[in-house]
Amino acid sequence: MLFLKRINFIILAVIVLVLTACGTNPKSTLDEYKEAVLNEDADKLIELLSDENVKVTKEEAVAHSKLVNEHYSEESLNRALEKIIQNIENIEGDSSHNLPGEFKTIMVVESVDGEVVLSVNREEVRAPLERAIFTYEFNGEELTVGDNENDHSVIDNLIPGIYRFEGMAEMNGIDFEMTVDVNFNEKDITRVTDDAVILNFAVDNDFKVENQKAFAGDEEITDLGNGNVGYGPIFPNNTNVYFTGEYEGQTVKTNVARLDSKEQGTRYVYVELSYDQNELTRIDRLISEQEETEKKKNYNISRSKSRITALYDTLEIAFKRNSREGQENILKDNFMNDNVTEKVLGYVDKHLDPENIPNIEIIKHELVEQNNDTSELKYNVEIEIQSENEQIVKEHHQVELQDSTGEGNFKVSDITFE
Repeated sequence: MLFLKRINFIILAVIVLVLTACGTNPKSTLDEYKEAVLNEDADKLIELLSDENVKVTKEEAVAHSKLVNEHYSEESLNRALEKIIQNIENIEGDSSHNLPGEFKTIMVVESVDGEVVLSVNREEVRAPLERAIFTYEFNGEELTVGDNENDHSVIDNLIPGIYRFEGMAEMNGIDFEMTVDVNFNEKDITRVTDDAVILNFAVDNDFKVENQKAFAGDEEITDLGNGNVGYGPIFPNNTNVYFTGEYEGQTVKTNVARLDSKEQGTRYVYVELSYDQNELTRIDRLISEQEETEKKKNYNISRSKSRITALYDTLEIAFKRNSREGQENILKDNFMNDNVTEKVLGYVDKHLDPENIPNIEIIKHELVEQNNDTSELKYNVEIEIQSENEQIVKEHHQVELQDSTGEGNFKVSDITFE
């Protein structure tokens, strides 16, 4: 009996020596890894993947198993691990092998001096928080990342995995729920969702509308704009969004886009807006008409002032004519009708003195009344009449002018002498 115990002890010792000489069996180690991943055994993964450089946390171990199970089926994981085992056995000496993911290495398998060691690397993960401040829990700690100045912020240094961070965010003084998903199987390893959205507008503005303002519902959100990032946070609950602006002194508005509540959880919403081209064209046409009207008014006023000057020039000449016919010939082109002509001829008769012909000087003429299109104008005119042998006499006249052709050809329609 004692002999048998000694035999068993010797056999066990030989087995231990053999195993020690051979080092860690790659198949057994990788089988343990496979079982831990498939069963989502976080404690076992922590034991297998941790080393002096990286102490894997429970949250990381869970995220790691999710990543492997998303990328590999059980069969494809078997094949990938078997390939690593074969490579280790076929290479003499130390070697290093990767378990590949979609875009990144999931795990490194190293064979060193007969020992098989599994390891993972941590990588800095940045999320497009877009100037939001995000507070969340991870590994039993409350963490706050982000600021109001930067578009992207570091979430953490993580081993390859699939993570979900849920917490509260603050942007532009507004609090809301936010979730950051990290998936090392994706090109963009972070995806941000939240109860609010960031609006990006594409506004067709060929007409150069100025002083634009953004609205969501009845509230202006212009101050929620963050440069090229967009406007946020906006809460899409059947909300109408639009822009207003100023064009040629008038307020104009874009079409209205509606944000449905189903867009909640979508990080970015792109909205295309445009101003009413017909309305802007109408404003252009109105401005053009106003400018043309103003131009015509200025032209008419200038022409009417010239007619005032011409009227008194011809009166001076009429004072020098001895015959009624001569007076009528010089004056008739100034007046709209015979009644006005007769009134002016009576004024000439009053001052007619062949021995003492008066001179007329216009002191001022003031436009006191006009109709909308300036085709009818009324002036107050102050003149000085001086004969050679008499003192200066001041007179005040009221002259009414009318455009006889619509082209600025003014004639006197009435005149009052005071």
